[in-house]
Amino acid sequence: MGRLPARRVFEEHTARREAEAASSPRASNRSADTPLRRQRYSSTRSARRWASILAESEDMGAVFRSEVDKAVADFLDYIKLQKEKGEISIIKDGDKVVE
Repeated sequence: MGRLPARRVFEEHTARREAEAASSPRASNRSADTPLRRQRYSSTRSARRWASILAESEDMGAVFRSEVDKAVADFLDYIKLQKEKGEISIIKDGDKVVE
């Protein structure tokens, strides 16, 4: 059987998640699953990337906020270290870049 187009996967997943969220007693506590937030996230990503994000989210399940905060801090520390070593350059708004 062939692969489903990413847009169709996204639409099916969204419909399934909305149905689950509506029937969940914790639905009001799931701020990350609000339709507005999902729409905002999905509108800034390609359909294929969004389908990948949804699949990864389902695989991981719920994650403690403290784990997320630690992962973000570790990532930012790594980026800062790479910048200090000169491995990467971070271009900020207003910087002029000459190629």
